[in-house]
Amino acid sequence: MATAIQKRTLFSGRTASRIIYLTAFAVFITGLVMRIVMVSHTAMDEPIRADAKDYYTYAYNLKHFGVLSGKSVAASLDSGVQPQPDAGRAPGYPLFLLPFVTYPPTLAMLHKIAVAQAILGSLAILIVFFLVNRFINPIAALFCALLVAVSPQLISADYFLLSEPLFTFVLLLAIAVFSLANSSGYRLLMLITGIALGIAALVKPTMLFSLVFVLPGTYLIFRRRNGAWTRCVLIAVGFAAIYAPWQLRNLNIDEPQGIAAKSKISVAIHNGMYPGLMVDGEPESHGAQHRWDFEYDNYRTVGDVLRLVATRFASDPAAYIHWYLIGKPITFFDKRLVNGDGGLFIYPVKTSPYHTSDFFFVTYRIMQFLHWGLIAVGLLTAVFVWAQRFEVHMSEQAVNLGRFISVILMYFLAVHIAANPLPRYSIPLRPEIYIMTLMGLTWLWRWGWAKTVKRPPPAAEPGNTGEEMSAN
Repeated sequence: MATAIQKRTLFSGRTASRIIYLTAFAVFITGLVMRIVMVSHTAMDEPIRADAKDYYTYAYNLKHFGVLSGKSVAASLDSGVQPQPDAGRAPGYPLFLLPFVTYPPTLAMLHKIAVAQAILGSLAILIVFFLVNRFINPIAALFCALLVAVSPQLISADYFLLSEPLFTFVLLLAIAVFSLANSSGYRLLMLITGIALGIAALVKPTMLFSLVFVLPGTYLIFRRRNGAWTRCVLIAVGFAAIYAPWQLRNLNIDEPQGIAAKSKISVAIHNGMYPGLMVDGEPESHGAQHRWDFEYDNYRTVGDVLRLVATRFASDPAAYIHWYLIGKPITFFDKRLVNGDGGLFIYPVKTSPYHTSDFFFVTYRIMQFLHWGLIAVGLLTAVFVWAQRFEVHMSEQAVNLGRFISVILMYFLAVHIAANPLPRYSIPLRPEIYIMTLMGLTWLWRWGWAKTVKRPPPAAEPGNTGEEMSAN
């Protein structure tokens, strides 16, 4: 029979757990309501423009003609001729849009898409809470979920007809599945991790070369266990099963891949070449380098662009070394978006709750104030998580989660240092940054606790006792 002290302890534990989950539910509802209000009370002129216009075109051609093509919808419908397939856009986001697209596009159509994206953004809050609560700490999980819930960049991105919300969700899902595979030992989940990464690559082609980082990273994470190579192979097979059909399909397309003759890779490297994303330091060219550089169209292939970059490096090495090693990472994680109004929104909006609601404005100001601190701590943790010292005060599952996220973050940094560092492209990494930040702060707290009381640190996993930790 349990003693009174045991009963009281058990009751207290259950009460604390209920409070944690009720608070997490409140955070989830807050994030969901903010997203629904955002997408319902924001307005802009010409919402289908630039990249959004491309995505709409590909989605409708796929729905109406069964062909993934960037040819004008109006031209195809007027002529009655089926458009020729191309590979200007990967199929992931157009497939997501498929149930919603209509012709002509309407505000009701856009609202349905935005609501669907807002729901995905809200589910990301739950995934983050689940990961941090399971592998790090319940209190850290609440703070991390709250950061995701009120992040203005994540909330505002849900409004636009762009792939960032879907990519944010799929990438986070891949990380969650990897973490479950790590903690459960169920290796089939590694295959599912590869599938999720493959889907992410079909949403954002930036992920195409991610296995170059993910596979060595996975091997390093599991090198002390049996079957490290097997896990790597399962991830590779899952990724290939999803992405290979798309690549094989493109082999039969004779025209240059993309709407324009210049390849996507050439465009990314070329647009990211200019220090400060400006042509000759001209502020008005910020984010519109291709329209300001009169020689821009003379460089079409990747080789042409790389030779141009090498020439610029040779002419002013100090400026370009600073731009590539310091300027680009700072630009990539900047809280001010290059496009739109230069602040929160990817495209300019006429009105939004961030203009009219005190609650939205206050959360925006708080998150903007915290922004660089969160980025700095998150990235420092992404480096320190590989140190053996980090393993002392964190569970193995938490360390492995942090190391996998570190691999993802380092991959994106490498890609956008080489290519275009638009801040918009870092929005999907916000949840991962917040997880790493809370993981780093949790490690510091446990390290400080151990130093202060001169005894083993608190349990590294929620619900674990010191004895359970030592047994593991």
